[in-house]
Amino acid sequence: MAHEDDRAAPNPGMSTTQKVVVGILAAAGGLAVVVVVLVVFLPHLVVVSTRNLPARGRRTQVEADLRNILTTAQAIYTDTGDYPESIEAMVGARAADGTLKIASLEKHPRDPWGNEYRFELVNGLPRVTCLGSDGAPGGEGEAADVVRPEASP
Repeated sequence: MAHEDDRAAPNPGMSTTQKVVVGILAAAGGLAVVVVVLVVFLPHLVVVSTRNLPARGRRTQVEADLRNILTTAQAIYTDTGDYPESIEAMVGARAADGTLKIASLEKHPRDPWGNEYRFELVNGLPRVTCLGSDGAPGGEGEAADVVRPEASP
């Protein structure tokens, strides 16, 4: 049985954040905690205003949002055996006992132009779409649709 003295003590030269991380790892047992913390909290720590970004930055934001929506849908599927029917179903998603699920969206994401993303199940699988700067199907350049996963030819 491990004694308190056997645990790794934080280095006195470490920052407070580093000491907290070392303490959590020592107390909770490691890598699984780090992965959960990164997956759950990291997307919420970085908030980027995209209204004044150049086109490349807006495209990067769209790709990140689409990935986040699909990842959340997949996590809900893994947990429940069913994909959510809409983005709204992923916002603040709750388990059967009423507790907040680890896999949920904090709020309904909007694209860099302020439009809602579209979510649908196609042949039982999730697909998410950004309609581009014009908010209408089709278009070129920044107005072009971005669909993930990409449709098969």
